Amino acid sequence: MKIKALILNTFKEAVRGKIFLVILGFSIVLLVGTKVLIPLSLGEERKIIMDIGLGSISIVGILLAILIGSQLVYHELEKKTVYFILSKPVKRSTFIVGKFFGLSLTLLVVVIMLTAWFYIVLFWLTRLHPFSLLTAILLSYFEIVLVTAFSIFFSTFTSPTVASVFTFFFFVIGRLAPDIHLLASNVKEPVTHFFLSFMYYIIPNLSNFNVRGKVVYGEPIAGDRIIFSIAYALIYTIIFLLISCEIFSRKDL
Repeated sequence: MKIKALILNTFKEAVRGKIFLVILGFSIVLLVGTKVLIPLSLGEERKIIMDIGLGSISIVGILLAILIGSQLVYHELEKKTVYFILSKPVKRSTFIVGKFFGLSLTLLVVVIMLTAWFYIVLFWLTRLHPFSLLTAILLSYFEIVLVTAFSIFFSTFTSPTVASVFTFFFFVIGRLAPDIHLLASNVKEPVTHFFLSFMYYIIPNLSNFNVRGKVVYGEPIAGDRIIFSIAYALIYTIIFLLISCEIFSRKDL
């Protein structure tokens, strides 16, 4: 019951936040704005709308995960509500896990809302509603969940600004993982090679979740690829949550 209360409280706080409303509003405008690009699409309007729609859902989720996740722990400490919560008693690990699931629930609602709106816009403009796009959206959500775990991890020991920067850095590196691996294999200088290889093997490879190009062009996504990506996200998420709980449990409050 304690963790359920934390999840619901985090969900309510996130939904009421200005960042949530601004980014959500922007994404809706962006999806509708794809109509402007149709005259420039040279017969590829369907693919352009799909690409922009899927990209918008992913970007909005990532931004919310970074900006809200980086503030969750800090704001509780700043408002001193964490002392009241932990006096219930609530374990510190329960506090972190509750915050994580609360934000993940918020982002799930966002993804569902944007997906519904995306399909409405897609049908309005193209009279199509290909359900194959849901695969890309599903994997995008698990990427968002993983980024949420990043963000909360950094928020346990840094300020919101620093946590946001670090999380964004990890996100960019994760998305560029295949390029980093290729670069590392071509670099002969030992220190640079070690550094690039270290980043590739330590930071999660977020390109595993990016199948947008394939679904837009109608290429099938293998079931084992989907299962692997979801399992990959869950494993890394659990690892980051465990580390976050350990750091927060040792934090001097």
